[in-house]
Amino acid sequence: MAENNLIDVDGKLAAAGIKITAPGLSGSAEYLGDELKVRTPGGQLFHNALANSGLSATTHIALGHSTPATGQVKISVPKRAPGSNALLLIHDSTGALSWHAPDGIIPRSSETVRLPPGSAAAPADDGVTVSAAESSTTAPDPAATGTVSFTVPATRFAAGNQHAGLLSRIAGLVEHFHFHPGLGSASKVLSVVEYPVEHLVGELGAKWFADWEHNKHPSVVRWFPAEGNLTVGEPLSPTNWHQLAQGPTLLFIHGIFSSCEAGFAGIRHDNSTWPLLRQRYGNRIIGFDHPTGSVGPADNAEWFLDQIPNVNLDLDIVCHSRGGLVARSIAAQAAQRGMTVNIRRIVFAATPNGGSQITMTQNWVGMVNRISSVLTLPAKILPAPADAISGVLAGLLEVLKIVAVGVALDLPGLEAMTLGSQFLRSLAQAANVTPEYFAAAADFEPGPVLANLFNRLDDEGRVVDSEIFDGVHNDIAVPTEGVWNPASIKDPNSPATPIPGFPIDDPARRLVIGPGSVYWHCDYFDDPAMRAALLQWLPG
Repeated sequence: MAENNLIDVDGKLAAAGIKITAPGLSGSAEYLGDELKVRTPGGQLFHNALANSGLSATTHIALGHSTPATGQVKISVPKRAPGSNALLLIHDSTGALSWHAPDGIIPRSSETVRLPPGSAAAPADDGVTVSAAESSTTAPDPAATGTVSFTVPATRFAAGNQHAGLLSRIAGLVEHFHFHPGLGSASKVLSVVEYPVEHLVGELGAKWFADWEHNKHPSVVRWFPAEGNLTVGEPLSPTNWHQLAQGPTLLFIHGIFSSCEAGFAGIRHDNSTWPLLRQRYGNRIIGFDHPTGSVGPADNAEWFLDQIPNVNLDLDIVCHSRGGLVARSIAAQAAQRGMTVNIRRIVFAATPNGGSQITMTQNWVGMVNRISSVLTLPAKILPAPADAISGVLAGLLEVLKIVAVGVALDLPGLEAMTLGSQFLRSLAQAANVTPEYFAAAADFEPGPVLANLFNRLDDEGRVVDSEIFDGVHNDIAVPTEGVWNPASIKDPNSPATPIPGFPIDDPARRLVIGPGSVYWHCDYFDDPAMRAALLQWLPG
């Protein structure tokens, strides 16, 4: 190993054909083989999500250093599987995880999602990274070489990690790896993760993702929540729609890469909310599961309305995140079609009614790092149910696999949520839409234990990054005020225009979870105040 002072413990790296070029680093590196023990339930779910996405960790390297990198760090490893691509996953002692694409990959831009992470114009430290000096505009043949290399920004190998030992002692905050005694305080595990790519390269990538999502998250309207021994409710039949017409119906719509069962699981945390809602609505409660990345909210709404026969229907809607945009689209399209579907109330929980910066070009894959980092925390400080987070991560990993082989990928479901998108502008102009709106928004701040982690991480590793949201309060994924006041989200490319029904100024129709809330984007319904608001806002 040249240009650094890293010690190859027992010569295992050289024997395995691994080379690390790390200018300025002093410390030790040790080849750990292809297995790594996971000690937290969330960490196990994280690795399960990798396996379910066809990602296989084939190489693990422990690295410790006492001095910072003075330049880009390059890791070169043999590639085991022919016809495969590889990603580098860095898990450091702070608990922060980050993903990095192989050298030579620039995902091609699409019309709707420009400058994916890894492109030469994208910030070097955001999300998936690539060496601009070695990159090209087309992806190399994944099977053309027996080695794969990764070039990582020096910021991922900064020194001064005095907090590492402290954090390791706080409530078992991060997974503990059994490092060689010679490793320094800034310990990291570098994992090479491989996956087959024959079905992803060329123009097949977008179709593959759409097929994957429609298989994992098909469009279906079900009785909700599931009862008896069922894991999901039975799909509605034509006869069931006529039963719903006998009185007000309550509809639940989930957010990105989620489901009604996962997105609204927190409602089960007491013994009164569901029974009261069932009583008020005469058991007429349904959920709309649907694909959220490959399909835009307007298309989701169109599919939903197409399922409704010619009946008079009164709907109240509870929605989470992107589901609120689907709900607004349902109301607008029902009015445009002249349908006898009356949307009476919409409860927006964490809905990006004014858009979200997290889906902007340089930020959207950075969400993979955030979700990965959060998921591996111990269960007692995990800020949401691990299975709910892992479901979101599974969808993001599929996106990551495709963009990391240089394939352009349109994601209309994400693009719709970007500031000033054509979808949001069209939705703002919807006429004859008169539901009563309610809003719940969280201003998340990490609690005492998490603060010790988040406040000491560098910008790349931070789970809460106020710079992404232009310094405004947020719940990690959505600006807080934008849920009830879309015009508060400033888009430099389009002036704010009045939107019917907004802002929601009536305090009786608005719940702010915070400031300084421990509840974040994925666990609103864990909050007793959120469940109490549902009972206040939904009389049936």
